[in-house]
Amino acid sequence: AGEGSWYGAVAVDGKVYFSPLDAPCVLRLDARTGDVHMISTQRIFSGHSKWGGGVACGDSIYFAPRGANCILQLELGSGIMRGIETDTIFAGNFFKWGNAVVGGDCIYFPPARATCVLKFEPATNRLTG
Repeated sequence: AGEGSWYGAVAVDGKVYFSPLDAPCVLRLDARTGDVHMISTQRIFSGHSKWGGGVACGDSIYFAPRGANCILQLELGSGIMRGIETDTIFAGNFFKWGNAVVGGDCIYFPPARATCVLKFEPATNRLTG
């Protein structure tokens, strides 16, 4: 992978998860051992400028949609990944939302080129903007 492949990172339980901006996978670094593991995202979305920085909330990490049409969710216990579709809120294709922040039980993504703040409630899977 080359320059700009990953953008942003989240550390949880001794592991660091790097967000796939242009890379085809989340990069997981075990900070204790130095082992690196790639977790493919290609079945969810492919292309460039996909996801930005993420946040840990509950048992998952959520990565901000930049060019992708979805929030990327990685369940830490199972390793399962899924996309949470965002096109119903804003359907642009480049740098839609910036890096996420957790507030209470919700995740907020500030608008970059999108026209609204994106709010996701993990407990109910509710997405608003």
